[in-house]
Amino acid sequence: MITGVTQTVAIDARGRYWVLSAQALPQLFDSTGRFITAVGRVGHGPGEFVRPIEVVPLSDTVVVLDASGRAVVLDADLAPVRTVTLTAGFFPVRVLRWPDTLIANGLVASPGSAGWPLHRLSLAGNIDQVTASFGPDDGDLRPGTFPQLMQRIAVAKDGTFWTADWSRYRLTLWSGPGEMARIFERRPAWFPRSRGAASLGAPDRPPDPAVTGIATDSGGLVWVFSKIAAPGWRRAWPKGIGPKDEAPLRTLAHEVLYRTMIEVLDTKAGRVVARATYDGLIMDALGIGRVAAYSVGVDGTPHVEILAVELRRR
Repeated sequence: MITGVTQTVAIDARGRYWVLSAQALPQLFDSTGRFITAVGRVGHGPGEFVRPIEVVPLSDTVVVLDASGRAVVLDADLAPVRTVTLTAGFFPVRVLRWPDTLIANGLVASPGSAGWPLHRLSLAGNIDQVTASFGPDDGDLRPGTFPQLMQRIAVAKDGTFWTADWSRYRLTLWSGPGEMARIFERRPAWFPRSRGAASLGAPDRPPDPAVTGIATDSGGLVWVFSKIAAPGWRRAWPKGIGPKDEAPLRTLAHEVLYRTMIEVLDTKAGRVVARATYDGLIMDALGIGRVAAYSVGVDGTPHVEILAVELRRR
C-alpha cells in the first residue's frame, strides 16, 4: 500500500519498482506490481532511514539517499553494504559513472557551489565529494531564487544529459558536467515563464505548471512531462478552506488538482513533434518508454500506475 503522495519511483536492474512516499520506508514491488517488502527500518543506523528522498538503481546494488544526510548502498539482498555521509539533500540524482561521477540537483552550502543547481558528485568514499558545480544561469544565489535551482535530469545513451527547470519550460543539454551544449526554451500560453516557485495555487486560483519529468528516446527526441491545472482543480481543495487559508499538503487531492501535458521535442530542429494531454498526474519519467502516475482508488487508497508511452507516426 502506498502511503500518501508519492515523490519517487525507480526501476532496478531486476525490473522491480522502488517507491518512496510521504515519510514511509522505501517500498519494493515486483515487475507485476505485487508488493514485496518495506526496505530497512526507521532510524539512523546501517540500513535505517529517517526520510528517504531518492533511489538510485545500479547494476547489482541500489543507493537510497536519506534526508538525514546519508546515502545507503544496499546489495542484491537488500542488506546495507556501506553508508556515505552527504553534504546536502540531493534530488534528483542520476549516474554517469558509478561511483565517482553522478549528476545531482541540490543546494550545496560551500563557496564554490552555493548558487549552482547541479553538481558532479562522487560517492566513492565514506563522505561525498562535490567535484564540480554548474548550471544554466550565472550561479548567483539571491533572495527568492531557490525555486529556480530545482531541476529534472535525464541521461542519454551517449553519456550526454539533459536538465530541465522545474518552474520554467527550459531544457539544457550538457556534453559533460559543466559543459553546456545547447539550451531549448519554450513559452507556451499554458506554461508562462516563472521566476518563482510553482505554487499549488489556492481555492480561487489554479496551480502553476511545473515540469515533473524528462526523458530521451533512441531517436534523440526529448520527452517533457508537465503537470498543469486540471479542469476540475477547484475540487482538489478541502471544503471550508478560504483563499487565504493554509491547507496541509496531505489534505489536497493532487490527483484532482493536476493533469499532465506531454510534449515530444526535436530540439535540433526547434519544434514540437507531438503533444498529448493525460488526464492524471504523471510524477516522473522512468526511461525505456515508461512513466509513473499517481492516482487514488475509489476507496481512497493511493496508487502508483506504471504507464507505457510511445510515439506513433502517422
